[in-house]
Formats: sequence, C-alpha cells, structure tokens
Amino acid sequence: MAKYAINKEGSEALNQLANNLLINANNVVEMNRQLEQVTISIYEELGIYGDEIIGIIQRNRQTLNNNREDIINLAQQVKKQAQDVENLVAMGLGEVSNTNNNSGTYTVSNGVQGGLVRPDYGVSSGTYKDICHSLEKKNVEHNVIEKFGYERTTGDIVERLGGGDKTQGSCSSLAFAYAGNKAGYDVLDFRDGESRKFFSSNSSISMIAGLPGVNSKIVSGFDDVECADRLLSEMEPGKEYYLATGQHASIVRLNNGHYEYLELQSATDNGWHLLHDARLYDRFGCGLNRIEYPNFLIDVDSLSQCNEFLDILGYINTAECNQRKGESGHVR
Repeated sequence: MAKYAINKEGSEALNQLANNLLINANNVVEMNRQLEQVTISIYEELGIYGDEIIGIIQRNRQTLNNNREDIINLAQQVKKQAQDVENLVAMGLGEVSNTNNNSGTYTVSNGVQGGLVRPDYGVSSGTYKDICHSLEKKNVEHNVIEKFGYERTTGDIVERLGGGDKTQGSCSSLAFAYAGNKAGYDVLDFRDGESRKFFSSNSSISMIAGLPGVNSKIVSGFDDVECADRLLSEMEPGKEYYLATGQHASIVRLNNGHYEYLELQSATDNGWHLLHDARLYDRFGCGLNRIEYPNFLIDVDSLSQCNEFLDILGYINTAECNQRKGESGHVR
C-alpha cells in the first residue's frame, strides 16, 4: 500500500496516483475510439447487427466521456497535493528533509565527463522510473546529454536542432529536446523509431507533464481549436511552453500581444511564426473529434529545472551522424 505521508515517499506516491489516473482515463477512451473505428471498417460484414453494435459503442463512449473529465480533475487535484507535500518537505516540515525537489540525490552516470548528473534510481520518482522502464523495454538507447560550452540564443539552438524532418513526425520529441537546449544542454533529435513513438503518445506526454516540479495544464474536449485557445489564453507573456494539440506539438509563446509557435521541422523556414486559429488547423491538424482528446500545455522553464526530465532526454538525444533530417520536411 502506498504511503501518503508528508515525506518524499508520500509526494512520489501522490504523483504516481495522479499519473495513473490520467493514463487510465486517456487509455480507456482511446480503446473505445479504436473499437469504433474497427467496427465501422467492417460495418458491411456485420449485416443487421451493424447499427446495434455501433450504437452500443457510442453509448459507451458517451458514458466514458462524461466520467473522464471528473477523473482528470481529480488527477490534477492529487498532483497539487503532491506539490504541497514537496514544499513542506523542502521547508523541513516533513519526516524527511530534502533540498532537491526534483529527484533526490544524484550520481554521475557512465563516467561521462561534463555530462548530466543522472538521478539516483533508488530515490527517483515513480513516474521517472515508469518512463525509463518503458523505454528500456523497447531497447531505446540512452545517450547522456552534455552541457553546451557557451551561451546560445534561440536562433543558435534552432539552427543546430531543427531541420528537414525525414521521420513520420518528430514534433513532440523535438519540442522536448528544445527545452533541454534552453537549459544549456546539447540535445539533438530526429532519432525516429521507438523513441519518436514513445514521446509522441498522449500517455507518455501525460507522464512527463506529471513529473515532480513540472508545471502543466491539461484540457480535454471534442474541439481541438477550442481546447488550444483555452490553453494559450493562460500563457504568461515572455514565457515559453510546450503545446500538444490536434496532431502536432511545438514550443509556443505570447510575444508582443500575439501568439507564436516555433517551427523546427522545415529544411528552410525554421523559427518563430504567428499562431492563430487558421494555423492551428493547417499546421497543428486541429479539428472536431468524435471523442474527447487531451491537449497539453507545459511550462518550458519547469522542464528545464527538472533533473528527471533532463535525464529522460537521453532517450531522445541522437548522435549527429544518426539524425534523420535533410533537405526535406514540413512545407508551410
């Protein structure tokens, strides 16, 4: 049984509970959506039973959607409680005092000189362990990220990180890699394969959003644009955020009174571009869905300050010679 106490273990248990609630809420709805798609694809073969079966699935979908928002709200309340516990522990008011509110103690990994100091697995959060375990089961290689030797502008980062995307969509992992670069590390992507698949899934994004110390907002609904607009309206001027909505993920910001997104997948036109509803439709692939989907907004600064997240970037980080990018990619 998990111990929900005012100590590090209690905080981690609460975060794990919140993540499990989010993942299960999303997975159940997604399974129902897939079942409906399969049923529609074989509708003719079902004969007189087709309408009845689809009707049952749709009624079940409505029930799931009615409950899903309540589960997500509960998960967010639990996550807030976990943060409150962490704050108490950091102030020395809990059973265990720990000045690092991300991941506990840290040890050097693999003897890499100048590389990121990796979390001690024994005292890391449950969410971090679940992410690492999932990636290791898929045999995704971990390449320790290293500090860049000098200060860089956003333009410097975009020039090194971005490029023509030859994968089937590295948008999410690229955006996460950008957060690592903003923290001062040299993180490259376009790895493709199981790494790309993992970091593009809603369940994985939910777990990253739930890492200790990470500030995130999740809005679910049928209308992607409406959900994205709600999230964008909560951004603070001058701050950068990871946004995942529709079929795309990107870094976004509120700059001089207008929204912007960071293109990283073009061979010729990477950088900041205006973000409005039309762009949400044509670049982010937003639209109306038959079921509710989660939409994510994550504070980039909080990702940059989370040592567990920075270590997870090792499963994205790609040797320059192995990148799948070139003179191709998204065309605006």
